[in-house]
Amino acid sequence: MNEEVEEIKEKEFGKQAQGDADEAGARFVDYPYIRVFLIDVPFHIDKPYLYYIPTDMRGLIHKGSFIIVPFGGGNRRQIALVTELLTEEELQYKDHIKPVLSLLYEGLSLDNELLGLCLYLHEYTFCTVGEAARTVLPSAAFGRINEYYSVLKEIPQPQSYSEQIMLVYNFIKSQRRATAAVIKMEYGDEAVRILSEMEKHGLITRHLEHKESGGRIFSEHISLAVSVEEAKAGAETAVKRRSPKQSDIINELIDSGDTTAGELKVKFGEIQPQLKALTAKGLITVEKRELFRDPYAGRFSADKISKTPEEKLSEAQSAAYDEIIDIYNTGLPKAVLLHGITGSGKTHVIKALADAVIADRRGVILLVPEIALTPQTVQYFGSCYGERIAVIHSSLSAGERFDTWRRIKRGDVDLCIGTRSAIFAPFSDIGMIVIDEEQEHTYKSDMNPKYHARDVARYRCARHNALMLLSSATPSIESYYKAETGVYTLVELNERYGSAKLPDVKITDMRNEAKTGNVSALSECIKTEIQSNLNVNEQVVLFLNRRGYNNFLQCPCCGNVIMCPHCSVSLTYHTFSLNTGSTVNKGGFLSCHYCGYRKTVSDECPVCHKAPMVFMGYGTQKVEEELNALFPDSRILRMDADTTGTKFAFDEIVGDFKSGEADILLGTQMIVKGHDFPNVTLSGVLSADSSLFLDDYRANERTFAMVCQLLGRSGRGETEGRAVIQTYNPDHPIIKLAAAQDYKSFYKSEISIRRALIFPPFCDIALITLISEDEKDMENAGKALEDYIKTLIKEQYSDIPLQLFGPFEAPVYKVNEKYRMRVVIKCRLTKKTRMFLRRVTAEFNDRLRKKILVTIDINPSSL
Repeated sequence: MNEEVEEIKEKEFGKQAQGDADEAGARFVDYPYIRVFLIDVPFHIDKPYLYYIPTDMRGLIHKGSFIIVPFGGGNRRQIALVTELLTEEELQYKDHIKPVLSLLYEGLSLDNELLGLCLYLHEYTFCTVGEAARTVLPSAAFGRINEYYSVLKEIPQPQSYSEQIMLVYNFIKSQRRATAAVIKMEYGDEAVRILSEMEKHGLITRHLEHKESGGRIFSEHISLAVSVEEAKAGAETAVKRRSPKQSDIINELIDSGDTTAGELKVKFGEIQPQLKALTAKGLITVEKRELFRDPYAGRFSADKISKTPEEKLSEAQSAAYDEIIDIYNTGLPKAVLLHGITGSGKTHVIKALADAVIADRRGVILLVPEIALTPQTVQYFGSCYGERIAVIHSSLSAGERFDTWRRIKRGDVDLCIGTRSAIFAPFSDIGMIVIDEEQEHTYKSDMNPKYHARDVARYRCARHNALMLLSSATPSIESYYKAETGVYTLVELNERYGSAKLPDVKITDMRNEAKTGNVSALSECIKTEIQSNLNVNEQVVLFLNRRGYNNFLQCPCCGNVIMCPHCSVSLTYHTFSLNTGSTVNKGGFLSCHYCGYRKTVSDECPVCHKAPMVFMGYGTQKVEEELNALFPDSRILRMDADTTGTKFAFDEIVGDFKSGEADILLGTQMIVKGHDFPNVTLSGVLSADSSLFLDDYRANERTFAMVCQLLGRSGRGETEGRAVIQTYNPDHPIIKLAAAQDYKSFYKSEISIRRALIFPPFCDIALITLISEDEKDMENAGKALEDYIKTLIKEQYSDIPLQLFGPFEAPVYKVNEKYRMRVVIKCRLTKKTRMFLRRVTAEFNDRLRKKILVTIDINPSSL
């Protein structure tokens, strides 16, 4: 990892990566000029711009500040991020440099490390600096910028201006100030030209107002400002003056001590006039205290949690801990891959390491791949660290995320747990970043910036001299290759914790089920196994990576499949229940899982007009219905995207199942990884083939990981577990290796294929995507892109080794009325390759910006 660290620290970012001490020393020097990146601009004009700092602002603006600058011919106000401070001597020319208008607001800035991280994302993921900044910071931090117009002076000779100007002038004057949108509503599109003309004449001015969209909230704390004797006298006086509510408030403070205005309001009703009067008399003080929105607040207080017993590490766990802690204690940025079979107790080792790091007064970030894993992780670590943990994931509101971010920044948190975005937690000193189930594709963002959490962790650990710990039973091929070649340190746990054993696995051939007339999603084998578990009150986990009721609706006469009118995918059938009082009636609808389009079920085929249509395939809803029919006395929970829409839905489902409120947990991939249910002794993969034959070089890896992880949910307690794999390909080597949980044999086979065909980790892949509402325009752009790339390579980049494929249609060609084509480039992501790819992307975004969107994704999670 040292070579990678040096590349990040020195080669790629130069002085951006120097120590914080250097930055602190330069922060308030009188630099008259700055270079900035604009926050909200398209890719092709995302570059540094030069501005000068007015004298009254010098010393207030530093690297990492967010400011307001004029931009373009119309001097439109833009938010910008300061990335460089310049002296007079560093400038070659000083003409026509525009001034900074103002700070965005004083409390918002990036420290040296987070600024460097934005530039790293800009360089390596081909996003704009603005997109990087909006990712690194919570959305509420930027707030809302409102632009207002107000009059500058009275007009002594109104007749010298046009009637239109005077109408707009008088309107703005009557409103005291008005936004361009309001003025445009009053006077139409011509208002833009009129406002510009009025500015040139000096009649009006534009000014910006920042409002926090997160909306900080406060509570009023009330306390006595005098002695108890003086307070009692004040209460008596209040009674005499017929102010009984004032007396009640004073007596409440005497009896109960300090309280809040909200608590007093519950007892006495409206109290603001009384509080104002008592404050004026000097009897009480009212203090505003900021409240931090934390949906997990109070869950880890001593009276609400059962303290996790101090688990003694096994001999194997202790050996793993000792090896990793020695690496951490070097004080150098290092990476460790903790490879342990399912149930080996990797979390116990992580907890012991976190204890050591926190004891050093350094922060820990722990990433989990799914929100579904957050509840048990938060419960476990919350019982250890109480209120000193923070949680970040996409189900939190903007205000909750902003308040969590500020709690971390001010030092109130030791451990941050969360999904991918938690990697940006603003600890001032990170000691360790843990990526649990590191192989999961959810750690790769599919929106700009298209970063992988592992790459961001690598950068941040390099900057903080911290430990990056990757943990998995089924590591990604790329990570295991780095461990095998010595880039990462490999630490292994090859046995389950305690007396637990890996489950016995049965592979069920679904072809035989079809021969006997069983077209259900459940084989006779798994039905028997489920019944055996129910007979002895043991739990079952079933995995099917397909939500909904049926896959699609097809006409048996002409073969027509009902497709989404906006996307090139079939509609999935979903059911719902209608409670009409005494009865529950079932209904259904067709839904697109890409754009959200819905429609009712047709009685006849829209093509041949024959009936009825046939429902094909099965999803979690249909399997749930079958389970209810087969095992009417069992309690079944379903966990998929349709049942986890609310903030704490994951917590409730996982909590209910773990506490024994249900017998069977059925779900999609969110139930596969990391869960520890001691009473689960049967796990079942209902369709092991669903990902095996995808047109993607990672198909084998994903199938192996999903099957292994699901099998690992069984037998983690004292009772031995069993597992069933349902497949139409029982002799497929991936199915057999997964059943045996033989990762090393799988890796050996897969790495040889990747080496022969030149796929990661033996190359990088750049995926360029063209998106357009016009299919013909996109086809023409695809051909033009291919020609441009070939010409550019031949003339200027012939020394870059690469392979070009495409253009060709994306696997899902149309999504929400937009067509998509792709170009795939196999290459090595060197500095010169990045220059080449940036030039291609910028050129085509500029050339085709009105018709085509061009995006680039480095090492995408799927092709």
